[in-house]
Amino acid sequence: MFQQYKDNFGQQGGISLNIPIFNKGITKLQVEQSKINENIAKTTLEQQKQTVRQSVQQAQFDADANYEIYLSAVEAEKAPN
Repeated sequence: MFQQYKDNFGQQGGISLNIPIFNKGITKLQVEQSKINENIAKTTLEQQKQTVRQSVQQAQFDADANYEIYLSAVEAEKAPN
């Protein structure tokens, strides 16, 4: 019985590939649209980063200016009248 299984044993393998040959260029257009969307997203991200940088710099300038005003007020308070 085991000899029969051994004699009839075979190996099998296969591969399947599904390639749309013609779909009216929809796939190509979808790829191009995805690339455009990616570029838009990258540009938007860079704009947002620049806006954050500007906001941080403006806050730092404002803090420095307000500190100078504070120091001037402290000095004015110390001065004799």
